Amino acid sequence: MKKNKMKIIGIILIFILELSLYLVAGTYSRYVSTAESDTSTRIAKWTVKLGNVDIAGGEKDFSSELILETTNTAKVKTGTIAPNTSVKGDFTIDPNGTEVAIKYKISLGKIYYKNSITGEIVTDNIPNIEVSNVTVNTGTLEQNIDKTYQGKIGLGESPVTITITVEWTSTDNDLDTLNGYSPLNVIIPVTVIVEQDI
Repeated sequence: MKKNKMKIIGIILIFILELSLYLVAGTYSRYVSTAESDTSTRIAKWTVKLGNVDIAGGEKDFSSELILETTNTAKVKTGTIAPNTSVKGDFTIDPNGTEVAIKYKISLGKIYYKNSITGEIVTDNIPNIEVSNVTVNTGTLEQNIDKTYQGKIGLGESPVTITITVEWTSTDNDLDTLNGYSPLNVIIPVTVIVEQDI
């Protein structure tokens, strides 16, 4: 009889142990199941303006013909260039409202000339006009081997103004005089690529 009592007590103890394990395991499972968390974040804004044009929306190219103004209005009429003078044109890259740092690359195309009356491109008897300088009002602008320029605008920084200076180097010959009679517009194609700086 003693053996039967021991078996019954053993069975009861095993049952109590299993019941305790079930209750403890259920409690542990409940704690684990409530240890969930949802996280969220908002996508950073991308709003970049080149001059007055909004070029936002990822990587974008913007091409324009840069308007140049004379640097010596006392000697040369505004909107014109003459031998041994220079003209400047500028544009602004404005990251206002952008929530990421940006980098930009500027490519200057080959200077060309249009007849201001007919609009035709002129390739003969053209003046010796070349880009002499490209600068920024803040930060640094690096010139690459391929003659492109690149810079960065950090998060929360102010707009950057890029200034391009072009000079007409006089050859002191009849061609300079002939160009003075030609109704030519000097055009510099400018391409700006703006993208996120990772």
